[in-house]
Amino acid sequence: MTLRVRERMSSELVGASPDEPARRVLELFEERDVRHVLVFSGERLVGIVSDRDLIRITLRNAGRVLDVDGCRVADIMTPAPLEVARPEEPLREAARRMQEARVDALPVVEEDRAVGIVTSADVLAAYAATEDAS
Repeated sequence: MTLRVRERMSSELVGASPDEPARRVLELFEERDVRHVLVFSGERLVGIVSDRDLIRITLRNAGRVLDVDGCRVADIMTPAPLEVARPEEPLREAARRMQEARVDALPVVEEDRAVGIVTSADVLAAYAATEDAS
């Protein structure tokens, strides 16, 4: 039986607006215990911010402190077009694309609307569950 993205994705979307202060992403990481925040302009998915994005920005600006109150989410996000997954696609295929794109999460999109997110942790949990069942 083929495991589908829908079976392992989180349908609870944690999102921010591109115009919010970047601090909002840090607050969401802490409040919601997540490592990825989707960025929406209205209903439209326009980007994603990961904890890795913040590390990358910090390293690029060595010697300067990232002013999370002085910059916007749009300044730190990975903008669309994004690599995405579809709910009915095999989880194995989504995992392969995450590996190729060197990302830890894919927004899950159905009919041009974000309906979830699948992360590398979701893939590992699915693999561990199948190993336990064997």
